[in-house]
Amino acid sequence: MPQKLRIAFIGAGFVNFGGGEGPWDHASRLERLNDVLVSAICDADQEKARSQLYRRQHGANPDIYSGCRVLGSWREMLASDRPDAVIIGLPPVAHGRMIGEAAVELECARAGVHMLIEKPLASGDPGEVRELAAALTEAKAPGGGPLITSVGYMLRYHDMVDHLRDRLIESEKQGRPPCVFLGRYAAAYQYILSPAFWDRRLSGGPIIEQATHFVDLARYLLGEIDLESVVASQISAGDTLGNLSAMPRGRSGRGMDEDVPSDQRIARVTLAQWRFTSGALGCLAHSALLHGKTYDTELEVLADGLHAVLTDPYSDACQLQIRSGGFRSAPVPADGMNDPYLAEMEAFISAIREGRPELVRSPYQDAAKTFEVTCRITAAAMR
Repeated sequence: MPQKLRIAFIGAGFVNFGGGEGPWDHASRLERLNDVLVSAICDADQEKARSQLYRRQHGANPDIYSGCRVLGSWREMLASDRPDAVIIGLPPVAHGRMIGEAAVELECARAGVHMLIEKPLASGDPGEVRELAAALTEAKAPGGGPLITSVGYMLRYHDMVDHLRDRLIESEKQGRPPCVFLGRYAAAYQYILSPAFWDRRLSGGPIIEQATHFVDLARYLLGEIDLESVVASQISAGDTLGNLSAMPRGRSGRGMDEDVPSDQRIARVTLAQWRFTSGALGCLAHSALLHGKTYDTELEVLADGLHAVLTDPYSDACQLQIRSGGFRSAPVPADGMNDPYLAEMEAFISAIREGRPELVRSPYQDAAKTFEVTCRITAAAMR
């Protein structure tokens, strides 16, 4: 393997290069590392890719883009100049398949290319994702080493989540395992201009596309979920309460979901509950109702003698408060908190360099289980 890892971006959109309504920006995190080079940016919209490249070549760390090319497809990249790794930031419908142009992960694995894959894994069909997970398990890197896959559940790398998980493990060792998980994810929809978000055919819906982070934390903190126990309800776009007053408008001037068939418009509210295989109970409320840009997210975990509340984990204002016994701790502030996106990137690069897949906290095979739960919630809510 060369001294500097050669990384290619598949997708020139917000998740890889920043923008939109969130803090994601894989390129900026990669630019903070010293042992990488960006070999290519692949996107069907080559004008957008060239614009991103120009901006980065005049940005914080232009040297890593010195040999970067703009390519029209990931297939062209694999055929012409295979990188060591790729960062896949594509709409859910454009990857996660076993055949065709969306078979990105499968073909990268066959070429021995390591992958950081942004969630969700696909827009539907958990059976095909299971099949892909099995194929990736068998894949090897050049030289026969492990193929590293990392899925973008960056909250697993969050300092506050680490602290909470340690407290739950300690409580379980004392014979008081967690009993309840409550997640509340209130999205601000007013500036979401991605057509895929509003069209369930392209994104799978907001539980698969957005609230998947909280479903994943539920599994990370409390263990596996009994799929047969999942029940859910929703307020759909066609319900009386589903009419949104601040719907953003696209370039055409029309509301973002006006041209989406009514039965494919995303749910405005989803409420789900389930039982973990441990016997604990879980509940998730997701809504796309808030105005402005700021989301309102919070999760709680209760055990015998323990109540933990993690507030606003996506923000610099994140806090963790724990009540143990009869005493409530002062909130743990964000001062000195890590950047979970950077920690995720560092773990991915280290896993490749050291041949240690265990450094990745969300490999594809594990993320496939989260995907299956989100698909089950979505299906249950539509009944």
